[in-house]
Amino acid sequence: MLNKHIYEPHTQDLPFKIYELVKPSEETIQGVADQLDIPRDFITSGLDPYEIGRWETYTNSKGEEYVLCVAIFPYTVNAQEKDQHLRNYYQSAPIAIAMKDDLVLITSSRSITELFPSIDTSFLKLDKSPRGVLTTILWEIAHLYIDYLKEMDRLIQELEEDVTKTTNNTIFYKLIGLNKGLVYFKDGIENNQKVLTSLRQQMNKEGSEEIYKSHLRDVMVEHHQALGMAEELYLLNSKVSDILSNVVNNNMNQIMKILTVWSILLTVPTIISGIWGMNVGLPIQNHPYAFIILKIIIVVIMVVVYRLFKKNHWM
Repeated sequence: MLNKHIYEPHTQDLPFKIYELVKPSEETIQGVADQLDIPRDFITSGLDPYEIGRWETYTNSKGEEYVLCVAIFPYTVNAQEKDQHLRNYYQSAPIAIAMKDDLVLITSSRSITELFPSIDTSFLKLDKSPRGVLTTILWEIAHLYIDYLKEMDRLIQELEEDVTKTTNNTIFYKLIGLNKGLVYFKDGIENNQKVLTSLRQQMNKEGSEEIYKSHLRDVMVEHHQALGMAEELYLLNSKVSDILSNVVNNNMNQIMKILTVWSILLTVPTIISGIWGMNVGLPIQNHPYAFIILKIIIVVIMVVVYRLFKKNHWM
């Protein structure tokens, strides 16, 4: 069952093995659980989209102690699935990392190489332990959050610029999509912070060296920064939604105002033409230039009405 190593170039000189299960079948899940003598949820936790970040330990019948860490990572849907409204574009999902002294088992709905194509192995070089793998993954997850949040910030700024050019609902659909993604990210980061706190407590209990604690503090700082960005963007997105709603309404009012003015101006020739079209005696009806005179009168009245509207700032 455990026949797929990840980070092959980096695991050759490590005193433990790293295995990865990506969307495993039920048969594989049960087989790995039986082989390692661990609970099924140590594997399935990385596949449940509603799983929360957590940290727990388990001692099997062989006396082997396993630690389970469930972290939440961010991702975006494939380009083919992306729509112009950003519906469900920003998502989050769990990744389960089960560890003991000589083994790391990683289970998720996406491969590690897909999530972290340029994973930094600096922590593994300094801390060649399963805990080093965990710290590295949490570090990369923090950077993923920060990168996506920067992208969201740029999208919000673009929407602020676009609102002056449109009155349709596309902007609000995008804001809803961004708001949904920010909720996922904020919740995921908060879950990861709980996991990091548990890891710090474990390291303090074990009396780990200061350099390893320093690496963990770096990861916690990155998650703290990501959380701050997520909270700030969430509040900003809410405020921007209200402001943009008012701007769009104002743009619509301006358009309606202009249309109303033009409808009033076009009423002038309609009224005059209607009166002079009646089958009754009317002034200048026999004048040879009656049509031209009426046109001049219509234009003069329209100009007067237009200047009156401009003077009173009604348009």
